[in-house]
Amino acid sequence: MLIVGSGMSYHNMRGYGDARSTPVAAAFDRWLGETVALPPDERNARLAAWDTAAGPAGRLSHPPRAEEHLLPLHVVAGAAGEGRGAKVFTDRVMAVDISAFRFD
Repeated sequence: MLIVGSGMSYHNMRGYGDARSTPVAAAFDRWLGETVALPPDERNARLAAWDTAAGPAGRLSHPPRAEEHLLPLHVVAGAAGEGRGAKVFTDRVMAVDISAFRFD
């Protein structure tokens, strides 16, 4: 079975193209990469608190009422059950890091 969760690891539209957003996006992207690779119980607990991840980077990467672009990752992580995640793609677009993840 294949489940696709389409979204963005960074979605603060005002941050794109702003060099001040580069360290924020990089910190949250690192946090996401570490988090999806954890055992499911720890991963799920951390994902539930995503908005405080990496200091303020989680919330700054997804401003209020814009987290719908990150929540598909939560759905896919839940569907993965005991499977662990891994970063399978990363790029810097308009000064911010974005990544894609896969769960086995």
